[in-house]
Amino acid sequence: MKFTKYMFNFPHEATKQILLYNAFSGALALIESEKWETVKYWQLHGIDNSDPDLISDLQRGSFIHADSVDELQELKLRLFSGRFSSNGFGITIAPTSNCNFRCPYCYEKDVLTDCSMTQDVQDAVIQFIKQKIGTSKSLGVTWYGGEPTLALDVIEYISANLIEYCIDNGLDYSAGIITNGYLLTRETVSLLNKFKVQFYQITLDGNPSVHDSRRYLADGSPTFNTILQNIITCYDILPKVSLRVNIDRTNLDAGAEIAQILKDKGIGDKVTPYLGKVTNENGSSDHLCLSAQEFAKNDFEFISSDVTKSNWSSRYPIPRNNFCGADCLNSFVVGPTGALYKCWNDIGHPNRVVGSLTDSSIKAYRDIMYQYLLFDPTQDSKCRPCKFLPICMGGCPYFRQKQSPDNCYVYRSILEHNIKFAAQQLLNERQKNSDEELI
Repeated sequence: MKFTKYMFNFPHEATKQILLYNAFSGALALIESEKWETVKYWQLHGIDNSDPDLISDLQRGSFIHADSVDELQELKLRLFSGRFSSNGFGITIAPTSNCNFRCPYCYEKDVLTDCSMTQDVQDAVIQFIKQKIGTSKSLGVTWYGGEPTLALDVIEYISANLIEYCIDNGLDYSAGIITNGYLLTRETVSLLNKFKVQFYQITLDGNPSVHDSRRYLADGSPTFNTILQNIITCYDILPKVSLRVNIDRTNLDAGAEIAQILKDKGIGDKVTPYLGKVTNENGSSDHLCLSAQEFAKNDFEFISSDVTKSNWSSRYPIPRNNFCGADCLNSFVVGPTGALYKCWNDIGHPNRVVGSLTDSSIKAYRDIMYQYLLFDPTQDSKCRPCKFLPICMGGCPYFRQKQSPDNCYVYRSILEHNIKFAAQQLLNERQKNSDEELI
């Protein structure tokens, strides 16, 4: 038997014990100090049978393996099983490249056009999905933009056809939408409900004055009050909403402000805020952007605050297979003209196109496809020896190609804080349950 390469240990001051976290399995354990001394001895001298109960506990969390286990090969197997899985097919559809907002940090800011999908493109999208879905058991659609609610007719037509196809072929269908929320009237939400849109991402960047200085209409008009009122008005018919709060150096307190507003309005149960990192994709805000370490620090402070700490489990570091849809064979992004991409950051950029559904004359950059799908972090000189590899798997494929210095996963800088916080929340929950049983 041997120890995993991906075990971290941190002191747990409250209990005077040791926290063990296994990035390979995601396991978390609290171990007495004397047993930790045994573990350290075993690490130096080899595992013996002096404490079979301890061995059993360590095996349960995959802290120790059989000698035949090669963790790098296991990670490679996970990578390929996720990247080339045919269990599900995912597609992000931008029905329009137009947007009613003009956010200064938007990475699509310079490629927005007054263009929506024609009927021919809509039919080509439907046909493409039917051809590609193969033996998949499910279809997942994400509506994107521009601003997708500017093209509800496209969403309605494509959704109706895809849902009917999935019903006829026994496939699970799910859909979500990434929207600025400005046009989410009850009529619009009711329509999206009809077409099984079960996930919403909406953005508010802080209090009204801060938000309106960054996320305004094309004519400069404010948007905060309309978005918030839309959420309140539609609250009873909305599914769960992820509320993104994009932060940079100018609005570090925005997450806490939004969380408090949601609490005051009584809509925090269904609307969950989280922080997003503003990046300098359009070349206008590099001096304002946080580094990965700075963002991670602010993100941890946000999730551990009194207002939001109930959402701690969504940030617990768990092992992943491939990183995202961009490095998955069965996932695509399609723009309003029928151009195909692997990542939504690529929309509108001709030199990032990997195919076209309607125009064979458009150049397809196969090298982009190769960069997304053939990178193997288990063979990369920087990733291979890294203890964070199982929870990172090479980081964001898009920013990796841009050779961003911040692409290393945020847990690198705050893993200890996250693990200690998660452990304390679990202990608190255990104590609460124990107290309730005594009542």
